[in-house]
Amino acid sequence: MHRVSENDPDLKEQPLYDVLKRIRKPVALRDIMALCLRHVLMGDPFSDSDKNAVPKPDPKYLNEVVLEERDICGLRCAIYRPKQPPKLTTPVMFYMHGGGFVVGCSEDTDYITRRLSYDNQFMVVSINYPLAPDLLPPAVIFVGSEDPLLDQARAFYSGLKDSSAICDLIVYEGLPHCFYSFPGLYAEEDECYRRIQKFLSSALMD
Repeated sequence: MHRVSENDPDLKEQPLYDVLKRIRKPVALRDIMALCLRHVLMGDPFSDSDKNAVPKPDPKYLNEVVLEERDICGLRCAIYRPKQPPKLTTPVMFYMHGGGFVVGCSEDTDYITRRLSYDNQFMVVSINYPLAPDLLPPAVIFVGSEDPLLDQARAFYSGLKDSSAICDLIVYEGLPHCFYSFPGLYAEEDECYRRIQKFLSSALMD
């Protein structure tokens, strides 16, 4: 297995290794994820601040979408709906923000959910689900032994086990990152999905 520190221009994985070298800093995983989630907008994209790192969005996403907050089953939800929906009944989309169940909230993805609501004329319910360590959902981690993120996968698994979460780690020898996302390319693909099915049945259905 190549080390991330290696620099081989002919190596197919080299661009990913370069990314990993740039982001590896002595900070907690929570800090890295929060930085990835929030660094692009640098604040409210609809503000008049000149500190935003991206151009201001089209004002229609602010002016033509109504936002209200509501408590649904004990969870704070941000509900976005078109100001003038074209139909009597409006389709509903449930949106779960990113952050790996560790960081994030509906405010972080305000532009995304506004645009989804306006462009599709849907009602979008952005759910502020419980975050770790307050809640640790069941997790199964599949990783190839040639995956550059193997060490991170093992560390993530160890952290979940130490927190008494229901979890499992399965390492496939000789396989690369996301080997299960290439239909028919690897013989282990079908077994991987069978293991996912078995885990979900055991962890969520019992």
